[in-house]
Amino acid sequence: MNSSLAPVLSHYQTRPLTGSKISGTMPFSLDLGLTRCMVARHPDGWQLPDGQVLTFANIERINAQETGCFRLSGGELVKIEAFSTYTNRYYSLMPTAKAPTMLISGI
Repeated sequence: MNSSLAPVLSHYQTRPLTGSKISGTMPFSLDLGLTRCMVARHPDGWQLPDGQVLTFANIERINAQETGCFRLSGGELVKIEAFSTYTNRYYSLMPTAKAPTMLISGI
């Protein structure tokens, strides 16, 4: 993953991080499965290679949104979505087991 890009995550990536017996480091994807890196267990969650911590609260929020993708920037989760006043439609990135898809006005 390009280190200048914010991590993009979905429940497909974060579910494996919820096991209480996991410690140390584990492989993880910061770009919806395109590449792999190592993340390290942190008292508040998981530390990413760029130094950000993906907190347990953020992991829970991502896992609860099975139809959403999020970017992590400055420790804050932002759902990847937009509204176009031109088309009067809502757009969001929706995860799948493989490549994500664009959800347009809930269709």
